[in-house]
Amino acid sequence: MVKECKEHGPLYDAALDEEELELMKSMLHRVDMVCQKAYNLGVKIMIDAEWTAIQPAIDNVVVHMMRKYNRDTEKGPIVFNTFQTYLKDARFRVN
Repeated sequence: MVKECKEHGPLYDAALDEEELELMKSMLHRVDMVCQKAYNLGVKIMIDAEWTAIQPAIDNVVVHMMRKYNRDTEKGPIVFNTFQTYLKDARFRVN
């Protein structure tokens, strides 16, 4: 949809190309496999990525995995995110 824009702009430039989309799908699949294994074994997993430039994307993936794997009330939460509280936007991101 974004690639069909009539003019190039910030949204168009930020959109993933086909290769990047495939890499993203592969990454999501791998993260899902790790979370599934943790769930099956009943162990906890903390996703700690300190790459400020892509932190919103990482947080999005973690929230998706938390919604998928943290539903079992008997096992309790499996997937956890971490926050670098020294960053200026930490309070906003935690809330």
